[in-house]
Amino acid sequence: QAPPCNGAGGNNMVTSTPPLPTATPPLPTATQPLQAQPPPGGLSGDREGFVAHMKSLQLRYFTPREIASIHGIPSSYQLPSCLSDRQLYRLLGNGLNVTVVKLLLQDILLK
Repeated sequence: QAPPCNGAGGNNMVTSTPPLPTATPPLPTATQPLQAQPPPGGLSGDREGFVAHMKSLQLRYFTPREIASIHGIPSSYQLPSCLSDRQLYRLLGNGLNVTVVKLLLQDILLK
């Protein structure tokens, strides 16, 4: 059962769209000089060119469930259904992986 939402979110419909991911250019090698790369679509802010470029890369977003799994949240935990995907992305993006924090604290405290 999903945790209750006390007025946060309003409805169960997902209507928001997360922002497009940015493509990361490959790192330069020792023989390659650093050069500024213009954004896809040029400097004019051509959104259609940017969207076409991103589609050609065939990228997709992680789902909120996938992000929760990366953070170590068990698959048995149900994310609140009253929150939009955008709200879940923000919620999960502000979290820490509990397993990693536990291991770091154990390492620090047991030295």
